[in-house]
Amino acid sequence: MELRQSNKFMKEYRNTKFIEYIDIISAIIHQGQDMGIFNQDISPGIAKRAIFGALDEMSRLWVLADAPHYTIEETANQVCSLFLGGLKKPAVIK
Repeated sequence: MELRQSNKFMKEYRNTKFIEYIDIISAIIHQGQDMGIFNQDISPGIAKRAIFGALDEMSRLWVLADAPHYTIEETANQVCSLFLGGLKKPAVIK
């Protein structure tokens, strides 16, 4: 983690496979926007990094924690819910 956070490492790091990987996320967001499923106001470039960051942090937690508080399934459901629905309370239909 310290290496990844170092300024020198980040300036010199060029991983084309990583960029290709997160660009898949961006392409999915673009496609969802074109289909009218995802919010047009969301920047795919920002969203792809936010999604990756959330997953990166959760995997770091599993690796470093003696006993992770969340299962993989629970985490997947929460992360999907957060990014697809946001923090907004669901509307109640009466």
